[in-house]
Amino acid sequence: MNPNPMYSITCVPSADILELRTKILRPGQWPDIERYVQDDFETTYHFNARDETQTIGVATFIRHQPPQDFDIPIFLELGAIQLRGMAVHEDYRRCGVGAKIVNFATTFLVESGFSKNTLLWFNARQGAIPFYEALGFKCEGDFFNVPNIGPHKIMWRQLGHTS
Repeated sequence: MNPNPMYSITCVPSADILELRTKILRPGQWPDIERYVQDDFETTYHFNARDETQTIGVATFIRHQPPQDFDIPIFLELGAIQLRGMAVHEDYRRCGVGAKIVNFATTFLVESGFSKNTLLWFNARQGAIPFYEALGFKCEGDFFNVPNIGPHKIMWRQLGHTS
């Protein structure tokens, strides 16, 4: 763990986040296994936390509606953004990097014209739920299994929520 990392966060092309995304979320597999159909859409945003030598955290935000059975329709009229591919290098976990990426990205998206009331949602791995709850996200529905990965739960909040 690096307790006081010096790094910057920027919005970057998908190529700049794939290596770390795959290394953390699908260890031992080819980078293209973690490539999403929407990665290069104009409405997709990738964020990269980088220290002096390497990428230390990544996240992708995609304009994408939640599953049809999502039970909070009030937000859907304002559109929805899905967080995917959130990953932080092992040496930088529990140092605030992930929280800073989420906060930087949500501020960037609001400043880019998205409503603060836009629904921000994602499928959270079971072990990551406490991290996201600390950022103001709420769980929705039951756990479901993602093959070869494990239990997940849908989580959500308003894009402009401040933690």
